[in-house]
Amino acid sequence: MPRVTSNDMPVVRAVSLVLAHVPSLVRLGSKPLRVLREVDRPIEYLRPHLRDWDAARAYAPNQVFIGNLGVDELAIWATPWHGHPIAGAQRFGPDGEIMPEDEFFGLLAACDDFELLALGLDLADRARTALDAHPIVGRDSGRPTVRAGLTEAALDERIHKHGALPIVGTDGQLLAAMLPGHDEDDTLT
Repeated sequence: MPRVTSNDMPVVRAVSLVLAHVPSLVRLGSKPLRVLREVDRPIEYLRPHLRDWDAARAYAPNQVFIGNLGVDELAIWATPWHGHPIAGAQRFGPDGEIMPEDEFFGLLAACDDFELLALGLDLADRARTALDAHPIVGRDSGRPTVRAGLTEAALDERIHKHGALPIVGTDGQLLAAMLPGHDEDDTLT
């Protein structure tokens, strides 16, 4: 966060990187969307190719990203790196963190002043609990709170009546629904 110096010029005193592990959004990426158009059951098709959060945390390049390993240290692990997880890999490093999906969705929803993203009841509860315990954006950090979640019926109504994008977990369960930003502006979809 910028601080004001004695000459009233803002300066950046620190930065932190966040690598969010959000497998539920993989299917919405540009290439997956193109490939999955031809697949009858996209989530079932993707499921065996997705890694869980523990695997993402133990992935050597991710540990480099958050500063727990130097880039030159990658040479000591055989490739492919996903086949050689780092034992005891940490979530936090000197340069940032690897954030689990529930917390990512919670932060996204908490910062959504327009209430475009609605979380399901379970996801909202999990996200709120996890964020309250987070060492940086915890309960006393001043971050907005995660709103109460919606029932599956209320999420379905958003999807079918208002054109919201369903956000489906890797287990096939409806997690959330994202309303389009504007009917006439494709960049806000």
